[in-house]
Amino acid sequence: MSSARLLGMRVAWAVLIFWPLSTNTHTSINQQNQRSSNHSFSLGYLVTTRGKLKKLNTMADYTLFKKSIEIAEGGYQNFKQDQGNYNSLNERVGTNFGISARFYEGIIGYPPSVEDMKNITKTEVHILFKNEFWDKVRADEITHQGVAELIVDHAINAGPKSAAGIVQKTLNTYFNSDLTVDYAVGPKTLAAINAVDPVLLFQKIAMARLENYKGKKEYKKFGRSWRSRVYKLGTKFGIPLEKCPT
Repeated sequence: MSSARLLGMRVAWAVLIFWPLSTNTHTSINQQNQRSSNHSFSLGYLVTTRGKLKKLNTMADYTLFKKSIEIAEGGYQNFKQDQGNYNSLNERVGTNFGISARFYEGIIGYPPSVEDMKNITKTEVHILFKNEFWDKVRADEITHQGVAELIVDHAINAGPKSAAGIVQKTLNTYFNSDLTVDYAVGPKTLAAINAVDPVLLFQKIAMARLENYKGKKEYKKFGRSWRSRVYKLGTKFGIPLEKCPT
């Protein structure tokens, strides 16, 4: 065997192939994430001596979630029936990119106006989504991207406490996790999430979330769109979900 071929074989087994994420990531968000690089990487693979790909252990990555949440939340809306569109003065000022008036008021420290809401940028939105929702449920420490996105999507839609509570109850009911339902993702909840079959967990959380929506007074108005975002995540990750009766 030639020395060149031998060298090639030695190199091949150690080659790392990465799938690059979209480079259309705001600099400010990269600074927030403290991932100092012009390119983000995920889903690493190791090429073995037999030419097969072996998946490396990875954690969920917010940048893979960005496009999905942008589509789910859309842009500015000011529906009268949506309580999230009202500030503390009971002025209907709207929601933009999924950022509600009440939530944004807590960020800026005063009741926002219509102009304030319309001026929210995507850069600002992703910083808020990452800091106030993704990080609150410790999604960077979840090993399955789909499970992480399902939990964070619910946190953005209904609040981190609601999302965490459903996860804990699901783990207790279907996986015998024996967690205290304290509506927060702590070390024990995180360990339980990563210890079970992620596809089955995704399915059970999704079904619990769909059932939970039925008890909301706005369900008749917004139920269809709430269900849609759950099923779209199932499609994104190739995880089949039962159709929940309306």
